[in-house]
Amino acid sequence: MSVEAKITTALSAIDELALPDGEAAVYQDDFPQPEKGEPKWPAVRFTLMPGEVHADISGDGDEDTDDIRVQIDVVSKTPKERRVIWDKVRAAMKKIDPPALLQAPPDMSRDLETKTYRAMGDWVIYGSSE
Repeated sequence: MSVEAKITTALSAIDELALPDGEAAVYQDDFPQPEKGEPKWPAVRFTLMPGEVHADISGDGDEDTDDIRVQIDVVSKTPKERRVIWDKVRAAMKKIDPPALLQAPPDMSRDLETKTYRAMGDWVIYGSSE
C-alpha cells in the first residue's frame, strides 16, 4: 500500500470527517473548492513534502524505505472542533506503519478571511526503520 493510501485510510477513520456519502473529508494536496458557496468544514489535507529529511544509510533505496515528510492541515469552524480533530489526527498518525512522528508542536491559527480555525503539523514517516 502506498504511503498516500496509508495516510488516507488512517485519517478517514476520524468520525468528525465523515461525509453524508460515506466518504471522508480527507484530501491530498488541495481542499475542494465548490463552484458555489463555501467549502465544507471540517476537513483535513495532507501533502507529501520534498527534500531530504536527514542523511540515512538504512533501507535499500526503494520508495518503500524512504523517509517522507508529510504536512497535515486541519480546518474547522470552531477552536474546540479543531482541537478534537487534531488530537485524533495525532492518534491516527501514530498507528501508521512505518512510524510517523510529529516534528514539532502544531501551528494553531485563526483565518480571519475564511472565519475558520486551522492546525498544521509536519510529520516524518520513517520508512527506513522498517
